[in-house]
Amino acid sequence: MTQILTRDQVRLIEQSEMDYMADRMRAIEEREGNPEGVEIKPFGQAIAIYSRTMPWPAFNTVKGLSSDDIDCLDVIVDFYKLRGRKPQFEIVPSRVNSGILEELAKRGFYQSGFHTSMYYSLEQLPPDGRDSGIEIKEILEEEFMTYALIHCRSTGLPDDGIPYVADNNHVLYTRPGWRFFMVLPSGHYGYLRKRKSSRFSRRY
Repeated sequence: MTQILTRDQVRLIEQSEMDYMADRMRAIEEREGNPEGVEIKPFGQAIAIYSRTMPWPAFNTVKGLSSDDIDCLDVIVDFYKLRGRKPQFEIVPSRVNSGILEELAKRGFYQSGFHTSMYYSLEQLPPDGRDSGIEIKEILEEEFMTYALIHCRSTGLPDDGIPYVADNNHVLYTRPGWRFFMVLPSGHYGYLRKRKSSRFSRRY
């Protein structure tokens, strides 16, 4: 049965993504000496995430922006400009109006892609014993290098980033609320993530 999302459900999904990423980055920030140079700063309803050593958009992004935050745009852009970074705005269409999109365009930002969140009602889970053709297992602490290898090769990151990805995810292993899983379809490993929003990047 197809379910149409309500605005409240969309907001909850967006908030879960914000909570997930903020907690993940705080865990990295709390490593001794904050080696990745992580900063997380709120602006209105949005949060700005920055990393000095990880230049990729996912680690230098603005989440939770709404039309009410239009007066925050310049301070957000300046936050990243002072740190020599090009930010990405992740926009949920139902949370913004044309006014804030026009203001983003005036500052050189444009829609550059989409990212999808997936969610599933626990009430719709198949009955126990149904053969899904895959196996889902919780990973062990010693498997984080394997996890990092899959992450880097599936996202196009170079292999020399594997130990850094492993370290930055390993800090979450004993953090409350976090669990990692691997999926084994037909004997091949994979891993699960989630999301839904539009991306706005700046033209340079």
